[in-house]
Parts: sequence; C-alpha cells; structure tokens
Amino acid sequence: MISEKQKKEVIELFLQGVPKVTIAKKKDMSRTKVGEIIKDYESSNVDLSKKEPGQEDVDSDPEIIKLKKELTKEQLKRKIREQTQPFEVEKALKELKKRVDSVEYEYYGNLLIDNTWKCKHCNRRGKVAIQIKCTNCDEESWLGWFPK
Repeated sequence: MISEKQKKEVIELFLQGVPKVTIAKKKDMSRTKVGEIIKDYESSNVDLSKKEPGQEDVDSDPEIIKLKKELTKEQLKRKIREQTQPFEVEKALKELKKRVDSVEYEYYGNLLIDNTWKCKHCNRRGKVAIQIKCTNCDEESWLGWFPK
C-alpha cells in the first residue's frame, strides 16, 4: 500500500520533469504503479498546494528556499547535458573514425602498395587491394582500400 505522502512525492517528481523510470527507481516501486499514480493525479487534479501541519514554516525558511533554487538550477543543467549528449557522442565517433583511418593508413602503408596507386584501366586512385593468405590455416582474405 502506498501512502498519500509517497503519491505526492511521485507527482512532484513527475511535475519537475523526472522520467517515470527514474521515479520508479528512486521510490523503489514499479513503473506501472508510478504510471497509475500519475494517471490518477491527471484525472483528479489533486491539489498539491495543500500544506501539511508545520509545512508553512519550512517553506519560508531561507535555507530551504536556497536549496530549492539550487535544485532547480541542477535540474536545468542536467536537462542541458542530456540534450547535448547526442552531439558529443557524434563528435567522439567522428574522432574515432579519423583515428581508425589513420591506423589503417599506417598499417597498409607498410605494404608495397598504398592508397596513391592509380589503375591503368579506369584511372581511379587509391582503390587497391591484394589477396592475402594465412600461412597457418590457408584462409584467404582481401586487404586494401575499397570504394565506399
């Protein structure tokens, strides 16, 4: 059984923009139960402004006000981080691709051919590959620069 206080805390977190999954983890309850509480709230328009006895004194405390402002500020920072995260991942992937290409060039550059080779038939540069064979198991493979 979930108390009214717990329901109120779930709704307050939801109204602050905290995802339902996170609320469920924080409050140690199922996502289904969190969804039911939120659905009940939305259908009944529960008044969150009702204060419990002694609550008025807490809300006017300067330290509480300061903490609430800091909490709001941190929540905004978190949202900004979450929104910029995909761009940071994309940037990191591009950097990794450059590094892989560099390693490939250094590795393939040790061969007798390189990506500056020019085909006498089609005049295309850099698209060259050679077939190699493992001398241990006789498995054959290709090594080189292929068109994308």
